Amino acid sequence: MRLLTLIVLISLVFSQSNDLNKLRRLAGGIVSGKVKNEIGNPLIGANIFIKGTKFGGASNQSGDYRISNIPEGEYEISANYIGFKTKIKKIDIEDGKELSLDFLLKQSLVDLDEVVVAASFSERKKRAQASPVTIITQSELRRLPVRSVDEVLLGKVPGGYANLPSRPGQNNSNFTLRGGTSGSGRPLGDVKIYVDGVELLGFDVQAYPGISDFLDPDDIEKIEVLRGPMGSTLHGSNAQSGIIHIFTKRGSRSKKPIVKMKTSFKSTEAPILDNGVANGEELSISMNGRGSSNVGYNLGINRAVDEEVMPSNGRDIERVKLYGGLNARIGSAQINVKTFHSWGEQGFISQLYHLLEYKEQRGWVDAPEHWGDSVGDGSIAYYKPGLSLNYVHNFSPNFYQSLVVGNDTRQSLYKKFSSSGSGGYLKHDWNRTTVNYFLHFKKTYSNIELDLTTGVQRTNSSNVRLSGDVDEKKDQYYYDDFDDASLVDQSYNNLGYYSELVLGYRNQLFITIGQRLEENEYFGRDYGTHLSPRLGLSYVWGIGKFMFK
Repeated sequence: MRLLTLIVLISLVFSQSNDLNKLRRLAGGIVSGKVKNEIGNPLIGANIFIKGTKFGGASNQSGDYRISNIPEGEYEISANYIGFKTKIKKIDIEDGKELSLDFLLKQSLVDLDEVVVAASFSERKKRAQASPVTIITQSELRRLPVRSVDEVLLGKVPGGYANLPSRPGQNNSNFTLRGGTSGSGRPLGDVKIYVDGVELLGFDVQAYPGISDFLDPDDIEKIEVLRGPMGSTLHGSNAQSGIIHIFTKRGSRSKKPIVKMKTSFKSTEAPILDNGVANGEELSISMNGRGSSNVGYNLGINRAVDEEVMPSNGRDIERVKLYGGLNARIGSAQINVKTFHSWGEQGFISQLYHLLEYKEQRGWVDAPEHWGDSVGDGSIAYYKPGLSLNYVHNFSPNFYQSLVVGNDTRQSLYKKFSSSGSGGYLKHDWNRTTVNYFLHFKKTYSNIELDLTTGVQRTNSSNVRLSGDVDEKKDQYYYDDFDDASLVDQSYNNLGYYSELVLGYRNQLFITIGQRLEENEYFGRDYGTHLSPRLGLSYVWGIGKFMFK
């Protein structure tokens, strides 16, 4: 019996030993090292991929990376970082052994080698894009003394400008590219605005608030502006003049929390006010970091209070912006969730009585009749929440699927009462939901590069507007409280199937072929299905130190 027990124990030991050997063989090899720039500083967040496999990783705050469980064999491994030239090396992986391999990346001085995402939903070099693209990086944003997004765009985008505000001290109402605008008071314009892949409605209507009122510049990672009609293949109708895509921060790679605080003050000359000046102040606090090696976070709050630069009822312009983000890596998939909330309120008087003084002092004649109307006292308040979810699953470094789901909402309330006691009321609710799924594939055959994006996109939009006259001031109104109430309920859907192929030859000649099949109810429920083909050509060459596209 003891002998039998001993034999069983020996068998179990050998069995476990064989299992361990099998596990060791399955474990494969390891490659690790450090990624630095030319002066020896570590590059945080550099991407390292083993070509032809799903194995890869990113460098940490010290520039170190480590990729394990690599099957035995010969591979090519690449390291890339935005603004730097990609480096490719050959490696030989052996089971149970660790290979040490460092990368020294050189900065790319060629603007056309910058990586664009908005143009193709993927990483594509500017030189391969058939339309001109402007990139405003995070480093540029740090250097610019701006308080709002529209100030960032001013002077930075060739052929683009922000329309002047209707009154001093306000943000610009919309942005114009190649003759098309992002709104001009219509539900849709000719320039689409996206934040983290979700189509916005806050900037494409000429009303309060605009994008500058709810998005904190400190939360922006970078901005890509695509000019021209090629972007409409992937982004749909009403994008024929261009795309503005804003990417927000998604956490830090540093294990230690990073806390930033900024305060600013402004003074605007306002001759028509009694003291001749309108003051403002702003305070913002942000924190980002990494809870673990695969989870990062980003939080922030911004509060601004400004005096009105026009005669008002004494109420300041108040805005609060709150945002939070979480990004996580699970195996070969990455999930990014972002939300933002903003509140704002300001008072106003509807009669600019200083004009009556000017009329009397300067002897103006034939003034509009409404100049003599009684002064109206009122306020406008809004709440604007938003949410975006980005899911990316890599089948291999050159083939992945992505899903973007998001919502943008705006609720505003306008009240006005004249000295006679009668009042006006306007409640306005907008809502837009975006769902976008696509597959992306890249392949290189000798001197030919193939870049394919194909997917489906659906956008649901609604617009509910309740307006009417009221007889008394109340905190809450019901339909019966209105005289001649008007209720408008509009909704429309936009469903598009798209595919875009870019063929590159020797990194110089690029041909873009795109097709979009779209049903857009904004143009009418009976509009039907519409085909929108696109063809683009890009050629890049160098003469001495100059590059031309």
